[in-house]
Amino acid sequence: MAFRNPFKSDIKHLISKEAENALYEKAANDMDNNIIEKGIWTKAFAKAEGDKTKQEAYYIELIVEHYKDLIRAGEELATILATEEEKRYKQEVKIQQELKRQQEEQKIQEESKRYNENNEHFDYSGYVIFVIIFISVLMIVASLGTLQ
Repeated sequence: MAFRNPFKSDIKHLISKEAENALYEKAANDMDNNIIEKGIWTKAFAKAEGDKTKQEAYYIELIVEHYKDLIRAGEELATILATEEEKRYKQEVKIQQELKRQQEEQKIQEESKRYNENNEHFDYSGYVIFVIIFISVLMIVASLGTLQ
């Protein structure tokens, strides 16, 4: 006799009928737009034993089950239902954000490098001029003292 685990929840209870209908609608829309998961399509073909009509029916069941597995694995329903265009847009936004972050990081590194280079070479020209003037004044004073 098998005991039922009271902590294990059946996925059918977790997904509302509206959400499940949305998954079926996505499957139909994807098929209409020729967006097919090849592996699942091939599995449906094998189950249908070559019958194309049955293959489509099996594919719908298998792809919806695949979507439910994704939900069980923690993927958001909104992500699954998103169209390929929406997914590409989100991916582009992520890429742009990453590029912007890298550019900002590179800019900071370049500014830091410039700052370090500028502070590495101390400008002694002011001191050199001061020493030359000081020595000149000493020489003038010394020459005036020898003239008297």
